[in-house]
Amino acid sequence: MFGVPERRADGNNVYFYVPMASPKPLGVRLRMNSKLTILPEASVQEKFAKLEFTILNELTKTETLFKNKPLYESLQRITPQWGMVYDTDGTPHWNEYTEKEFFFDVKEGAYTNCIVDLELIGILITRSTISPKFAVKFVEQDTQSMVIDFDWQAPANPAKEIEEVNDLEAVADTKNTLTLRSPALIAKEKADAKEQVKLLFRTADEARQNALDAMKNFFGKYEVSDDESQFSDWITDDDESTNSEA
Repeated sequence: MFGVPERRADGNNVYFYVPMASPKPLGVRLRMNSKLTILPEASVQEKFAKLEFTILNELTKTETLFKNKPLYESLQRITPQWGMVYDTDGTPHWNEYTEKEFFFDVKEGAYTNCIVDLELIGILITRSTISPKFAVKFVEQDTQSMVIDFDWQAPANPAKEIEEVNDLEAVADTKNTLTLRSPALIAKEKADAKEQVKLLFRTADEARQNALDAMKNFFGKYEVSDDESQFSDWITDDDESTNSEA
């Protein structure tokens, strides 16, 4: 499923780009406007979630990418949600970690106002994130943008009168009011809360790695006697295994 990983650097940040052996189409129909903006559509988020689950599972099975095979939970913990996240008002927008690249000529505007699909062509792996890279694939011209858009107003019907109702307040029962919450809003709150948990885990992992690096530098600079504290209260078995491999 995966190609040979490539070690890359972006300034001081080092990451690995793992190409897909063959592109994985998402199988969606998204609209792209004249400004080359792909409009987010909440209804396709489930496909992003399924693809993310499949890729992380495959990463745990591969024998060539990692020195030590990771668990699915470890990978999922550092993976920002692929696809879309939601604003506080429930409006979807693209997660900044979901990278998209055009593979057709858009300079002349021939492919603007069109329908596109996304194909997973690779994943980017750092210490704290696993994010996708998609190719934008032209599907067809957006015929909806070419229709005549007139707001036809029906003529008023003078024979139809409006009856005023004044007694609605008298029959209202405020004691038994039922408050309904939108499923989309609940899903958005859940996604935002999950993203916050992942962010906290990533921050904690980065802080622990910084602490381990500082400890290593400390032992390299200073001699420590047997009766001194050697940070054993903060070191786990996994940390000792990582330091021994390093």
